[in-house]
Amino acid sequence: MIHPEEIPELFKRLQAFHEDRLDDLIVGNQMPFALPIDAGGLLVVHVMPLDALSFGSFRARAIDLLENAPPLMPPISNCTQSHAAKPNFEGVLTCYMSGDKNSGYVQASRNGIMEGVAIEVAFRDNRNYLITHSCNLEIRIVETVLACSENLERVGFHPPFAIFTAILNAKDVVLDPPSMDMIFRSDPTPFERDRMSFTPAIAYKFLNDPEAWAQLLRPTFDQIANAGGFRASQNFARDGTWKLTAGGRVGAGR
Repeated sequence: MIHPEEIPELFKRLQAFHEDRLDDLIVGNQMPFALPIDAGGLLVVHVMPLDALSFGSFRARAIDLLENAPPLMPPISNCTQSHAAKPNFEGVLTCYMSGDKNSGYVQASRNGIMEGVAIEVAFRDNRNYLITHSCNLEIRIVETVLACSENLERVGFHPPFAIFTAILNAKDVVLDPPSMDMIFRSDPTPFERDRMSFTPAIAYKFLNDPEAWAQLLRPTFDQIANAGGFRASQNFARDGTWKLTAGGRVGAGR
């Protein structure tokens, strides 16, 4: 049981872990599955029990991670095949391919830390802009967080969970909004940083639907939109609901 007064310190430890892992991915290329970091950027999503780094907290066995949870998808929409989930030093690793190229992986660790990494956040369009679609980005993040939390629940972990999201190699990528009258902006605002870690979130209970996760992650999505020159995410309706839940949009990219 986590006491409320412990939360700030536990969260600070996880935030430091997240930033250290980004350093590892960028500088040390310490990925369990080699990905070309310059191929349209990397999307990194961490879902972590708040006490994951605490001594004596719950630890899963690799066999439980394998048997009680289906293979996890990385935050990507164009992978065509997966390597079988297999045990490794940290826990269980699932790697994905797009054709004959590496496209992403999910590392499920014994301490409950889930790391989803995917390439091709952006693509070059016919205007020669590096583009990432806000709809696709938000769907990728929500689907990954939802799947990771479901797997953590099956294996026996408990909330609260911290969620961290980052884009690497992001400089000069243009965020394309969902509204057609905004797509061809005469003065698009590209991302100004190679590395962006967005507003994190804490889930104090299991959330079982995409709408609930989208509401929790709305500050994250707003900051992504801000980085692209928008006042807020364009994917929430006037009544506050997440537009991408409607019509089965979540999951459509899989």
